[in-house]
Amino acid sequence: VFLPFLLAAATLSAAAERCSSSPAGTWTIKVDFNFIADPSKPDETVKFYLQNLQNFTADGRTTSLLATGEGHPNVGDTRVGCMGDWKPRGHRGEFDLVMRCLYNQAWDGVYGEIRGTGRVLANGKLWAKFTYIDYNGDGSVFWDEGAGVMLGTRIQ
Repeated sequence: VFLPFLLAAATLSAAAERCSSSPAGTWTIKVDFNFIADPSKPDETVKFYLQNLQNFTADGRTTSLLATGEGHPNVGDTRVGCMGDWKPRGHRGEFDLVMRCLYNQAWDGVYGEIRGTGRVLANGKLWAKFTYIDYNGDGSVFWDEGAGVMLGTRIQ
């Protein structure tokens, strides 16, 4: 007698979590990124508009899949995805984000790191601002690779 009720409650609970202020779920992300080609000229940027798919798990992990191929604004880019963590910031819907993106499989290869803060807005959209930093195999860092904004629509 209670089984249908429990199944219905579990379904409603899962649907509510997907529509909540948590980023948990899968999103189509549009990125407006200002790449700093020459760190000595941080005001001279190259504009990139990108789109990717990103998943946030309820336990704080995130994976982003990057499209490659013709028509991509960064043709020849070897990155296929980024992985990292997110955690709540304290205000409902706000979160911190850290992801790493490998350029290759080399032991001491360069990798990029995305650091940002985001929010699931009242309309259900995701908004995040971020910076991008490259770490080199020799331990040096390119601090100002650029900054941008992510805008997301949850896939339901």
